[in-house]
Amino acid sequence: MRLILILVLGLSAPLGAAADDLNDHYDPTILDLCLENAERITDRESCIGRASNTCMTTEAGQSTLGQGYCMSQEWEQWDQRLNAVYQRLLVQQVELAEDNAAFNPLIPHAVELLRDMQRKWVAFRDAACDWEYVQWSGGTGAGPATAECLMRLTAHQTLFLEGRSY
Repeated sequence: MRLILILVLGLSAPLGAAADDLNDHYDPTILDLCLENAERITDRESCIGRASNTCMTTEAGQSTLGQGYCMSQEWEQWDQRLNAVYQRLLVQQVELAEDNAAFNPLIPHAVELLRDMQRKWVAFRDAACDWEYVQWSGGTGAGPATAECLMRLTAHQTLFLEGRSY
């Protein structure tokens, strides 16, 4: 997965003139506004891919490099949200673990379970996107397909955790 991540991340930080051509085409406010205005979880799920799809309608998104860039940018935005909600939940789960221990000491520790779940989710995401990558047999679509996989799975995990955070 590390090689694939390097390839995909390389798409999000292209060098030279290509960077100038791509950098102005991804608008992070598209995702932010969509999530802000979503009332239900299904509405929030409809935000997945919206910013990258808009980016891909620009001239920059017409190549596989541009498509990978657009999806990597949205993946990065979801990943930042995921890290923020995970940190909030770690704090919140301490209180839950203390309450659970006082009620019934046999209840598993909430913080440990959150960490274990997230580690296993990362392993699942990486394996799923590795599998997506090989479906392209080394073709040029592998990078964008992997970036889309990473974006989509990260977005779903983010929404899952955000739904449990207060």
